Amino acid sequence: MLSPLSLKVLSFLFPELPVKGEKRLWDDLLTACPKLLGELREKRLTPLIYMQLLQRNQHQKLPPAFLRELRQDYASALKIAARQEQAAGQIIKSFHQAGIDFLLLKGADLRIRLYDDASLRRTRDLDLLISPLDISRVRSLLENLGFSLESICADKRPGFRQAFGNELEFLPPSADSLMVDVHWEITGPSQFYRLSFAPLWNKSVLLDFQGIPVRVLSPDHALIHLCLHTLSNFLTFREDSLIHLIDLALALRTFSISWPYLLDEVKHFRCQAPVYLMLQAMAQISPVLVPESVLKMLSNYQPTWAEKLVLHRTLGCFTGHFSSLYHHCTFAEWFFYISSVLWPQRDYLVAIYGKPDRVRFVRHIFKILFSSAQNRY
Repeated sequence: MLSPLSLKVLSFLFPELPVKGEKRLWDDLLTACPKLLGELREKRLTPLIYMQLLQRNQHQKLPPAFLRELRQDYASALKIAARQEQAAGQIIKSFHQAGIDFLLLKGADLRIRLYDDASLRRTRDLDLLISPLDISRVRSLLENLGFSLESICADKRPGFRQAFGNELEFLPPSADSLMVDVHWEITGPSQFYRLSFAPLWNKSVLLDFQGIPVRVLSPDHALIHLCLHTLSNFLTFREDSLIHLIDLALALRTFSISWPYLLDEVKHFRCQAPVYLMLQAMAQISPVLVPESVLKMLSNYQPTWAEKLVLHRTLGCFTGHFSSLYHHCTFAEWFFYISSVLWPQRDYLVAIYGKPDRVRFVRHIFKILFSSAQNRY
């Protein structure tokens, strides 16, 4: 269920689409509602709203003080985006010089293909998809550039993260620069759905990034990724992620999607259920975004019992653990996973707590168990 704000913003940004629901954002803008300004800033949407007003020549109708706030946010976004693009360019050049293949993901890609102006699509990090064979090389490269591994990405046991995770997060050398998220798989809700690097790389397309040729997901794969990512946010945080809904609407309106190919790909990656849920949600917002025949084809798929557990989050905070164990079926893998989660190595505790505080870790485990039991009952 979309929030009233989401419906208002979507109907304002896409006036040509028959968006269902609320259509009063313009009225709220005219009244200079302070609450609205706060909500738009929280969602990082004020630069996008400001540019839309300029392009439609509606900005002069707004109260001067409110317009000034929007203008200042846009000016600030321009400066931040310029710094981020410069930092991203340096990282991309370093990857090219090292001969490491990668795909540009999420905001860094969508800024170019969907928004044209980087300041209109705020992002906090640079997402890259790499081959799992290059994880060590990428880590060394980024550390040589001054990046440091985020503490939450420390290995519970040697090899744990690469075996059961899908990304590493790196903190930048300066606070005003970009974090770097390195992925070796694209995953869906609770990491249950997984898209490996090789088939995505084989169908990738070239894009110009500040004069540097980079590869990005094909339009069809990018749409699948957006569906998985947006649904993951909704299931995890129980609220619609407005910027990702805007990304989805722009992708559906902008990309040249081969729907028969997309249907084949979601079947190949076995992610029919989550893609259907998101495309159905977008069709409910505006029926013209998704062909009815595509929704009908996807609706014929019956999710497995495991998918139902994940999509309904029946296991609560243990859903991610279930996904990991589901994809690793041997006793040795299960033993390695469970022992690592319940009794991680000393270095992991030091990375998380600053010292090998196992008592604190055990208390944390019991707190999670207690909280989960309360939520269920």
